[in-house]
Amino acid sequence: MIALKNLAVALWNDDAGSVIATEYMILGSTLALGTVVGLDTVSDATNSELQEYGNSIRGISQGYSTPRVQTRAASKQGSAAVDVGAIDGVSP
Repeated sequence: MIALKNLAVALWNDDAGSVIATEYMILGSTLALGTVVGLDTVSDATNSELQEYGNSIRGISQGYSTPRVQTRAASKQGSAAVDVGAIDGVSP
C-alpha cells in the first residue's frame, strides 16, 4: 500500500514534458488554422484569375478584313468577316 502511495505521489509531482507538449499542441492548432485560412484565400484568388482569363478568351473577336488590292493589270476584291455574336467585344 505504501508503494502504491509513493507511486501516486511520484506521478503527481512529475510534470516533465507537460508544458512542452501543451506548447506543441497550441502551435500545431495555430498552424492548422493558418493553413486552412491561407488555402481558402489562395483558392479564391485562383478562381478569380481563372474567371478573368475565361472572360478575356470569350471576348476575343474573330472578325477580320483585308483591303482591295489593285495593280495596273489586275484587281482583287478585299474580304471581311464579322464576329456576329460579339457585342462590345464580348461574345455570348
